[in-house]
Parts: sequence; structure tokens; C-alpha cells
Amino acid sequence: VHLDVDIYASVKAGLEFFVPRLTPGGIIILDDYGLTNCPGAKDGTDEYCAAHRLQPLYLPIGQAVIFAPDR
Repeated sequence: VHLDVDIYASVKAGLEFFVPRLTPGGIIILDDYGLTNCPGAKDGTDEYCAAHRLQPLYLPIGQAVIFAPDR
């Protein structure tokens, strides 16, 4: 899944919808995670990950990746 929605509410909603549906080994790419002009993307991702014991992997190009948890 590639989420490119820029704002907090949309990032949270996307993660809440897609993460439970990922197959083991699946990934979500969060396009705007590290961009300072889209702080809601990072905030929504970090909040979701903290609540679900996930760790986003920050990429130096400003994106982040979340790997599907094992079920």
C-alpha cells in the first residue's frame, strides 16, 4: 500500500483500514512521513504505530515504511 494523503486524519484512517488487511510480509509506504510541510503525516503514523506496537522505518527520502505484523 502506498499512502500519499499528507494530513493526520487521512493517514490515521488509511492505517486503520489497511494495516489489519495486510498479508504477512506486506508493507505500507507513507509518502510524506518526513516532510516538514506535512507534520500530520508523521504525527498520525507515530500515534498509530505506538498504539499497535509497530515501528515505522524512516527512509532518508522523506518516506517511511511499516511492515505487516506477523499474525
